[in-house]
Amino acid sequence: MLGIPDRYRRESELPKKDFIKRATMLTASERKKFSSAVTNLRLKYIIAGAEIPPLINNHYNSRVLQCLEVNLTDIRQRQFCGEILQRQIKEHAIVKFVTIQRESAYCFARKRLNQNDNEQTVADYITHSPVFTASILCSDLQAVFEKHIIFDKILNHAHIPAFNFEILLKTEIITQAGIIPHANGLLQAKYYYDYDSMLTVAGLIAEIKATEKQKTKELTTAGKARLNSNLKKIYTKLQFVTKMEEA
Repeated sequence: MLGIPDRYRRESELPKKDFIKRATMLTASERKKFSSAVTNLRLKYIIAGAEIPPLINNHYNSRVLQCLEVNLTDIRQRQFCGEILQRQIKEHAIVKFVTIQRESAYCFARKRLNQNDNEQTVADYITHSPVFTASILCSDLQAVFEKHIIFDKILNHAHIPAFNFEILLKTEIITQAGIIPHANGLLQAKYYYDYDSMLTVAGLIAEIKATEKQKTKELTTAGKARLNSNLKKIYTKLQFVTKMEEA
């Protein structure tokens, strides 16, 4: 999984019934849907230790990065199941979905402490990778994903949240490459060494997505021109963040 070294391997079955029982926030229909979609959950790795240290402060209580493999009956259920898993698991987690049809996909999330209850965490940024299959058309996309997301290519080892967020952000850039100018440059820039810069870039990408969504609903020429102008300003900010960190 993503080239994670064997020293982090922790093979362990996670009983589905126990997970569903602990997921008290689910409705009865959601429990049924999740139970039908998931055939097996397995812990594969736990990334922890001095190489990528924990971060414990007023915003994070992040000690480890868990890596799970989840078998689905239908890969189309990955977003529904991914959001449930990420919100139920307190620690940062990489979730890999697989099917018997040899399909796979990943789900990542940034998590912080709930400011009203520091015993709980909030998954405030969840993203999903593309679905990878055995087809030739998919192989190029998977090659790009694996080039930038594998363990040895992650630059920020300052702490677990930064390491996890770099993976998440690169996944978001790859997934949204069609609307992000110079996406390849963003994947290879050096701003990943700075956690705050990554958060800035993620915020700008969210603005691009929201503006592009507005464009699909805008009917007037003037309105579209205004949104295009807004996009150019966001692109300039993205370029500035990248160049500032490279300088």
